[in-house]
Amino acid sequence: MKDQPLEVSIVEDELVIRIGIDVVAFAANESDDFKPYNPDAEDWVQKFKVKDALEFSKDIKRAMLAEGEDGSSHLSRFLDKMNVAALNDRSTGVEYLEDQ
Repeated sequence: MKDQPLEVSIVEDELVIRIGIDVVAFAANESDDFKPYNPDAEDWVQKFKVKDALEFSKDIKRAMLAEGEDGSSHLSRFLDKMNVAALNDRSTGVEYLEDQ
């Protein structure tokens, strides 16, 4: 669904992250990067606007998976940060070993 809100779920043995392309476009259009505050106008001014949600979403997918020199991607670095967040929240799915 193009208007699917951001959803994260466990489906069988997979962590599934899903969002509709129209929601992606809307979020981009409302972001500070696309619509920054202009102090002269004392208002937010639209500088960019997504004109094709499908093409824009394909470009986001490419950017998410593009690998740097170390083989990591924006998505893998995001997942690394979420691993740490789960640890900081004292995940019950982790065995906390004593220092050895």
